[in-house]
Amino acid sequence: MYREFEKNFIDTGLVAVHYRPLIAAALLQDTDFLAGHLELATDLGRDMIRLYHSMDNRLRFTCEVEAPAPAAVEQIRDAEVFKDLRGVACPMNFVKTKVELARIPVGGFLRILLDDGEPADNVPRSVKTEGHEIVSQERLGGHWQVVIEKKV
Repeated sequence: MYREFEKNFIDTGLVAVHYRPLIAAALLQDTDFLAGHLELATDLGRDMIRLYHSMDNRLRFTCEVEAPAPAAVEQIRDAEVFKDLRGVACPMNFVKTKVELARIPVGGFLRILLDDGEPADNVPRSVKTEGHEIVSQERLGGHWQVVIEKKV
């Protein structure tokens, strides 16, 4: 359900992209993150109510939409890979990250979850050393979500 929300509302531009971490936390049932971001959740609720009120009698949204080009959305969605590496010790978490990066095309995205501490420090640093880009690194409760763009 959360992935469908992401696909149909965030990826289409109907809902702002800055809500994506909130949706990811809901998917992972990360109550610590959700409890710490009540204002963001409230804002999402208000935006959804506004979106609902913008529907016409054909159930189409009439509000302004800043949607990315559909081809770009498909490219990102097709090229994004997700790997949960929580509980995987160093250096195996980096090895598994490298294996996943080897499977995706240049320009593709890998989203990984890492434990707090050494994994969250070491894996992104090692990935940068390999020539890839860290698109985002965000704490979600007791772990980290890192999005990597494959560059080489």
